[in-house]
Amino acid sequence: MSAQTPPTEPIPDDPLTPTLATLPNGLQVLALQDHRFPLIAMRLYIHAGAAYERDEEAGISHLLEHMAFKGEAEVANAAQRIEDVGGALNAATGYDHTVYMVDVPSSEWALGLEVLADLGLNQGEILEDELETEKQVVLSELERNQDHPRARMFELLQQRVWAGTPYQRPVIGYRETIQGFAAQDIRDYLDRLYHPQAMLLVVCGDFQPRVLSKQIMDQFGTRFGTQAVLPRAGDVDVGNANAPGMCIERTSWNKAYLGIGFLTPGMNSVWTPALEVLSYILGGHRSSRWYMRYKEELGVVDDISVESIQLEGAGMLLVQVQMEADQVLDFWKHWVRDLAALPQAEFTSEELERAKLNLEDGLLQTKETLAGLCSKLGYFQFFDGQVQAEERYVHQLQRISARDMQETIQGFLRPDRLQACCILPEQTELTEADFLSMVHGSESGNAPEVSGRRTRRAGREEPRIVDVGTQGKMVVQVDRTLPYTALDLSFLGGDMLISPQEQGLSFLLAKTLMRGTAAWNAARIQSFLSSRAASLNAHAGRDQLAVASKFPSRFTGDMTGMISEILARPAFGPEDTAKAVAEQQAQIAAMTDHPMGTLSREVFPFLFPGHFLGYYMLGRSDELSGYTPDRLSRLWARQKECPWVLSVCGDCDPKQFEEWAATLPGQAQADWQAWKVPAPRWNEQRTLHLPLNDRQQAHLLVVFPIPGLAHASNAAISLLKKILAGQNGILFRELRDRRGLGYTVAPMLWRIPQVGFLAFYIGTTPGGVEPAKEGFAQVVDMVQEGQLTDRDLIRAQRLLEVEYYRERQALGGRCGEAADLLIYDLGLDYFQSMLTQSRGTKMEEIQAAAREYLDWDRAYSIVLSD
Repeated sequence: MSAQTPPTEPIPDDPLTPTLATLPNGLQVLALQDHRFPLIAMRLYIHAGAAYERDEEAGISHLLEHMAFKGEAEVANAAQRIEDVGGALNAATGYDHTVYMVDVPSSEWALGLEVLADLGLNQGEILEDELETEKQVVLSELERNQDHPRARMFELLQQRVWAGTPYQRPVIGYRETIQGFAAQDIRDYLDRLYHPQAMLLVVCGDFQPRVLSKQIMDQFGTRFGTQAVLPRAGDVDVGNANAPGMCIERTSWNKAYLGIGFLTPGMNSVWTPALEVLSYILGGHRSSRWYMRYKEELGVVDDISVESIQLEGAGMLLVQVQMEADQVLDFWKHWVRDLAALPQAEFTSEELERAKLNLEDGLLQTKETLAGLCSKLGYFQFFDGQVQAEERYVHQLQRISARDMQETIQGFLRPDRLQACCILPEQTELTEADFLSMVHGSESGNAPEVSGRRTRRAGREEPRIVDVGTQGKMVVQVDRTLPYTALDLSFLGGDMLISPQEQGLSFLLAKTLMRGTAAWNAARIQSFLSSRAASLNAHAGRDQLAVASKFPSRFTGDMTGMISEILARPAFGPEDTAKAVAEQQAQIAAMTDHPMGTLSREVFPFLFPGHFLGYYMLGRSDELSGYTPDRLSRLWARQKECPWVLSVCGDCDPKQFEEWAATLPGQAQADWQAWKVPAPRWNEQRTLHLPLNDRQQAHLLVVFPIPGLAHASNAAISLLKKILAGQNGILFRELRDRRGLGYTVAPMLWRIPQVGFLAFYIGTTPGGVEPAKEGFAQVVDMVQEGQLTDRDLIRAQRLLEVEYYRERQALGGRCGEAADLLIYDLGLDYFQSMLTQSRGTKMEEIQAAAREYLDWDRAYSIVLSD
């Protein structure tokens, strides 16, 4: 990276080097050119967050984030102005910072800078009536968090691990503090913390440096701070960790959720890389030690993960476990014993190198998208203060040794310092003493060489379809920007191949397919993948089964060989099948602990009874136990003979993949026309009520049937959805901003070639369901009766176009899209053609589509509430 430039010089015209400049008022600017896509990502970081709050201000940073888009006209219309040009605007509040995020087409860079300057430096008057509305929205969000098991568990845990510090408070605050805020409290907070010298502006993308420099100076360089920037609370003293503690909370949820936390230093500590390596080895992957022991060997958990959470002044090594309630003490007994023995454990060079490879790989993969690249650069600069922060971190990471692991364990993962919280079903008879008695008792293959820093290589080619002469098709998109390859092998089939009595079998097939072959067991496969920083998974849908992978390109031969082995010789062993069944049953139970999980599980069976589109994709828990290895083998024999598409995207050799494709299952030429699915019959019943016990909120989904992707109305419907969506969309404006009926209000669009639906969703209170239905009806009237403007249409057209580029930055996104387009026989130019059609679509066509398809007489209503 370059050295810091004087503020009077333009940003250097160097497309590969991030450049840091400081304006006369102290605001820092970090810029990087990247001309891969006609987009620009911008982030404004501010040293203002929950850790800067006083006790009586708990939640004010988050509330301000909401209020940032209110007030005077220019600020209040920020979302509308950005969405009008097809961009996206968002904000996030953390403990140590607030960040405002803008992504816009490169032609609209000046607007992006203007909006960020308004949000950071020119926030207008705080109006009491708007404040009261937003307080109700935040309270609704707070209640929603209480309905989420992991969010609730973490809130309980942070109070114990970070006790006595600002980090013990949830970022969202408390009901009593939120209700008590007045407009003057927000003004005082802004005056105290929002100053240029506390800010970092990051710009990445397709821009011209000299012009950008002048605009940044004009927008951000003319305002100076009026008082000294106050520091946040000091770092937590990890030497004063509390004695071991445990809390238990009981709910009506099906599963038990256990969180275990150990106090660790903040992000700038010398311990940071070692903590991340240790977290990965213990629970950062399906081949990790604790996942293999408690999930695969002992079978006492549904899932276990370990992560190192690092804030600026404190950290936590967090263990999260989901399991059956009757397995909790069994797990705890084993885990406490293993924890006590951990200081004597040996760490192999293979484990260490695998962890380092994957952690460095995670940094590299952020460069796929401009948004990811911008956020990564901003994070390192904002919290470390040096443009070389990432290189230094990678250097420290590579030096981690087995001895560092032991010192980290002895310093932080001590039984006498753990804090734990367990959320249990109501009928479970366990006490804190049951856990703590065990804690007190506990107190008596070679990894491939990691290359050096990689550089971006130019070179993108047009996609091309290859005839491989079998029942399959192949499409290749060469992109040498990063040394990675993504592939998607999609078979027609999935739930189309099974009967109503076999629901969940195709999903189980996909999961069991990855659990072993005649020569490889699940543990060996996961170790193989982790040692190559690769992902490989299979998933079954309503009309497809797909195998997807992403990996560093230098491992292409290894990965295609592994996929061939899995496709040719899946084991479907009795033990692996039983484990996959138990995992699927646990997934079903966990889904019903989440309101949105319940909704997503029930909507298709309700809409399409008797059709494979209406199957429970995960099946029914009581029926899964009857699915045997023999049934899986017979289904796979049928599935692998179905037509398929191989999609490859990235730094690849097309000839190598063409040769590999010729070895894939199936040799007969496929009759693709025979696989065209007729449109299903919709349910004659139009209302469904799902009980939602012991919850604070209600959820409403109204579904309108629409034609599928192959219909001529596709562009108009896509634009209609964009008109409804977003912070400035009609749904959000009418139901959330003007009526305050719920925190989340959004349209949902689902389509395959034969059928689709457009749905309106809101998370509200039980008393808000009927008003929300009325609000939805009034929105439909507004659209149908011509109350939309040309501005609404232009905004939707730009959103649709920018979304096209934004979603196709990642290799996996482009890869999966090409597979879907070919398997549905829509053509690789389908979305480009749809964009062209949308540019010429008139408002009258959208209104006509709304009148035809937003028909309340044919709508379906699903309510989750008490």
